[in-house]
Amino acid sequence: MRTILMIILLCICSQGWTQEAGAEVLGASGIETYRIVSDRSMYIVGEEINFRVFNQSPQSIKMMEWSSVFYLELISPQGYSYARAKFELDSLGVSSTIHVPENLPSGIYYLKGYTRWMRNNGPETYVYLSVEIVNPYIRTVVPVDTTSTFSKIRMVNHPNQKSEGFITGNLPAKVETRSPVSLNLKKNESMFSVDCCVSVIRKGMQKAQWESLASTSQLGSERMNHLPETRGISLAGKVEFSQSGLPAPYAVVYISMMENEREFYCNFTDSAGRFHFAFPDQYGENELFISASHHTRDPIKLFVDQDFCKEFLLLPTYPLDVDAEDFELIREMSDNVQIGIQYYPGISLSSDTAPPGRDFFYGDPTSVIRFDDFIKLPTMEEYFSEVTPQVSIRKLNSGVRLRVLGDHPDLDIFPPLVMVDGVAIGKVESVLAVSPRLIKQIEIVEAPYIRGNITFGGIINIISRNDDLGFIDLPESGLLAHYKMFNRNSPDKQSILPLEQRLPDLRNTLYWNPHVELKPGENKIINFSTADTKGEYEAIIRGYDALGNYFEETIPFKVDPFSTFSPSAY
Repeated sequence: MRTILMIILLCICSQGWTQEAGAEVLGASGIETYRIVSDRSMYIVGEEINFRVFNQSPQSIKMMEWSSVFYLELISPQGYSYARAKFELDSLGVSSTIHVPENLPSGIYYLKGYTRWMRNNGPETYVYLSVEIVNPYIRTVVPVDTTSTFSKIRMVNHPNQKSEGFITGNLPAKVETRSPVSLNLKKNESMFSVDCCVSVIRKGMQKAQWESLASTSQLGSERMNHLPETRGISLAGKVEFSQSGLPAPYAVVYISMMENEREFYCNFTDSAGRFHFAFPDQYGENELFISASHHTRDPIKLFVDQDFCKEFLLLPTYPLDVDAEDFELIREMSDNVQIGIQYYPGISLSSDTAPPGRDFFYGDPTSVIRFDDFIKLPTMEEYFSEVTPQVSIRKLNSGVRLRVLGDHPDLDIFPPLVMVDGVAIGKVESVLAVSPRLIKQIEIVEAPYIRGNITFGGIINIISRNDDLGFIDLPESGLLAHYKMFNRNSPDKQSILPLEQRLPDLRNTLYWNPHVELKPGENKIINFSTADTKGEYEAIIRGYDALGNYFEETIPFKVDPFSTFSPSAY
């Protein structure tokens, strides 16, 4: 007995030491660091911004596979968000696109990037990259704040920090329109490989971009113990008792996905009434119905944390600097966008389209009671009593209970999960009050079912005819949340490909590859195609070396108008 106690004490001590050691490592180097590179700095409203996020966090964080979700927003200098998305993050970073809304006024905007873990330290630790957005269809511009001092702002101009001669490349000085081009890249003889981005654009589309430190309020209302998202998109919140406002510990929280994904999640709150869910491999946008119940049956309230950061911030504002050459380039870019919409209305580089619908999370039910197979009965209680032998109704002093019948003894111990269209319903009285004419069928799982850390004595899912929940009285604690999951477009490589020969090719970005690995002394061939527009172009290679130093190389070339196509003809 004494030996057993000693072993237990040793295990407890070793566990405590491990947790403290891990916390100490995080405390020393636990701040995540990212940098953003976009395919160009100037965009027309309605275009896609191609970007690459470089993960420059300490190696200790990368080895731990810490954050797996990157939040990216297109914001004004005052912090207002116009577009936002979530992307899958790995040890290298992430590459994808974000759409520029069509109604934005012209001005300087910022890409704002962060993880949930970074929110513990506030917007001062986020990454910001300026972009110029032009709306040629309206005269409104982003106002410039000339009264702010920006005492906390550190402006970093990328080109002033770039490494010269780090990468060399060969391109023909002059090429024809609609012609294949090969770019031969070579890294100098240093000991490390580099991961970089390659973009091919018109000269003038890439100007100086600014990284900034945001000025924020000292008291950040959102700064709390945000957990890192190590298993995909997460949702967190708290449950409180309605009358006292105190936390509701060990309440059961239910989450049902209302869109094509018929997923269901449930879990207990902790001793402080907090809950946390992870949604691995979920994409697009989804309507979530979230509700909670407590064993005391006291009225409770449910609160969900904001998924995107809403904390106040301020970034430097300055006017959009447009000269005579820029006006001609903007006109041409705008014509290209409009013609592209006319000839390629279905092309979009980003998509949040949900996958085809699936069955409910429990798969094939044991029994299905189809109401059209029986004579019409006036109440749901009669359907359960007369034509559903797999379920019994019990009327107790505390209310009505349903029980799934079967051979498994756990069906007598645990209450079943009662649902309508996949939404958990705690009050059986609400289920029995539904009109049977609105119900299509009842699906029953006649075996114990474990979801999360909760065991149910089977499942009773009532499916309405029109997927409208049968107009049931939903739980008082219920919330309907429109929640963003992963943006579906997160490719490892994304190249801008040439379009059909018989249609005009007026791409503003000829080529974009966010992941090009260059090894010391090794040649890398980049193949792309020119479009129909003549003029001066640039192949721009940008990235960070193994020491975190930014590098950028620009290789100019010219496209001659040998093609007979002219935008003015359209």
